[in-house]
Amino acid sequence: MKTLVRAALAAVLLVPLPALAATYDLVVDCTDVVIEGQTRRVFSINGQIAGPTLRWKEGEDVTVNVTNRLKEETSIHWHGVLLPYQMDGVPMVSFTGIKPGETFTYRFRVRQSGTYWYHSHSGGQEQEGMYAPIVIEPAKGERHKVARDYVVMFSDHHPMSPGAILRKLKQEPGYFNDRKRTLPGLLANLRAANTTEERQAVISDRLAWGEMRNTAMTSVSFGA
Repeated sequence: MKTLVRAALAAVLLVPLPALAATYDLVVDCTDVVIEGQTRRVFSINGQIAGPTLRWKEGEDVTVNVTNRLKEETSIHWHGVLLPYQMDGVPMVSFTGIKPGETFTYRFRVRQSGTYWYHSHSGGQEQEGMYAPIVIEPAKGERHKVARDYVVMFSDHHPMSPGAILRKLKQEPGYFNDRKRTLPGLLANLRAANTTEERQAVISDRLAWGEMRNTAMTSVSFGA
């Protein structure tokens, strides 16, 4: 009898355990939100900005159906996630994008744990609301037990569209730098200096920035 039990246990252990598998449905659309008292039309995922937090587990086989309800092409890139290049979600690099009215299915196995994010890689959609966090639990469970965890995601919005911002930056890289150092500013700094050492420090600072061919203060950045 013991021999039969051992044989049965051995047979069970030899059978590969089924991998975790789950399907997630994401819908890309436009949604009205109030930002600083003004209603703005932004890109959203499942009607949210930021989009829904995706919670995966290391080793899980993920299927994500992304439906595009926009009037333009869209995409989702899984930032920092290890996966086959066909699933990376960058138009003109790894796939053709998701056309209006179409659904694209991402399929891959989660090979890591940690906190990441996903976002559009089409036009300025990310800058106008199409982004969201990903939380991946380690295969062996979290190392530190907590009663509850919170996901905090920071972003901002500019009253100007991403396309307009990019055009301005192409025309003049320092377009949004409203604190550029000028000759009147230099003279004001020199007048405010109380000692020779302070005046020399002001001049040395200006010369250093001049040698670097760079502005000393940047108020706006733009990028995906």
